[in-house]
Amino acid sequence: MIWDLIFGYLNIWKNHVIKLVNKKIYSKDIELSLIDSVAVDKLKDILLDLSEVGIDTILNNDLIKSIPIVGIISKIYGATVSVREHIFLRKVLSFLSETSNSSDEDRKNFLTKISRTKGLKEKIASSLLLRLDRLDDMDKPKLIGRIYTAHILEKISLDEMNRFTMIVDNLYLPDLIQLAKLNEGDHIDDISGYYCNILGIAKMTGIDLGSLDGIGGETWFEINELGNKFLSAVFSNQDAKIS
Repeated sequence: MIWDLIFGYLNIWKNHVIKLVNKKIYSKDIELSLIDSVAVDKLKDILLDLSEVGIDTILNNDLIKSIPIVGIISKIYGATVSVREHIFLRKVLSFLSETSNSSDEDRKNFLTKISRTKGLKEKIASSLLLRLDRLDDMDKPKLIGRIYTAHILEKISLDEMNRFTMIVDNLYLPDLIQLAKLNEGDHIDDISGYYCNILGIAKMTGIDLGSLDGIGGETWFEINELGNKFLSAVFSNQDAKIS
């Protein structure tokens, strides 16, 4: 009887270990499938008119499941996903929709290029997965997609792509939209300017200390050269529109 109990506990532990291993494998699969999805043939056609389609319908559509990230999520979770997975998949599709604005050839060249350096593809994939998962606004994945597209088209460097995605992640979306509407030489308001300065896309151009008792003080910020490049990547030909 004691041996039956021991073997029972060992079997429970074995199943627990198997689940942990599978979870780790699936996690890596999801990361790599996400970046592989960028280079899918005719991605734009596959993603056409998905905005009004339910996630359950997407996970049951064989054509859409040909996108690696959708296929692996369908395999792991089946046709029914939790709210968290629903939100994440919406972010992914929004991101991919923007990257599909570049040609199939350009996207494949991007994937080939990052695959040449050992560990680079995995690093980018892991970073992108974490970034999309934690974005606090459903419009931000579009902006991340535009930044990746700018790199795919070789308008910005890999370092700038990583830096700009970090900025989108950390900047308050209404402030970001407001920045795109500024004319050259316009000042950014104090709070937005302060954060933009920390993130490296704005410079302090002046300060007014106000009266002797500290009333009426003001600091002026303007978009710097890197900031202009960032805004060009995010809003180029978009007229500061998110949707």
